[in-house]
Amino acid sequence: MNNKTYLYSYLFTLIGGVLMVVLQNRAGLFEAITIIIGIMFLVPGLLMFIRTAFPTKSAKVAGVKPSVPAMIVSGAAVVFGIVLIAAPHLFTNLLVYAFGALMIICGIMQLANFSPSMKSLGFPWWYMATPVLCIAIGVVVIVIGADRILNLLALITGIVLIVYGVNGLIGYFDRSSRMKRGGVTGRVVSVD
Repeated sequence: MNNKTYLYSYLFTLIGGVLMVVLQNRAGLFEAITIIIGIMFLVPGLLMFIRTAFPTKSAKVAGVKPSVPAMIVSGAAVVFGIVLIAAPHLFTNLLVYAFGALMIICGIMQLANFSPSMKSLGFPWWYMATPVLCIAIGVVVIVIGADRILNLLALITGIVLIVYGVNGLIGYFDRSSRMKRGGVTGRVVSVD
């Protein structure tokens, strides 16, 4: 990812975290999130199915034939999207575990990106605290389970996303200023 991509991903993470905190007491928040995920499967799956099953005339002239495996995958995405949209309550508990896994993955990614940069850019040790906490909270969410944590999950996830986004933005701008001062030699490793 280029530097602007990191900046945008941290901004969107921060915005998502703020929205999760603000909307945490809304009834049906997780069902709405499940429906949005369903739409994200349905629309691309449907477009891919149409494009794969019915190639354009120019694609046919170029030798493109309908791909059965691509049609099966896109059809499965469409069916999964429809199920998520039609019955979001069935997937709410799975969403809790997905959020826990997402926190763990985000923490691991930030650890992997901060670790190599710490020495070459002179980052302080406390930059590592956020990814470690992110991983720990993700593990706690998964261990506690959906039944006990569902009511607090939006707040917890929102706070983790806000801290993750702020930590990433601080690291992004700190890295940029350190690079401008010329404190970098050799290969530059991007800060998550």
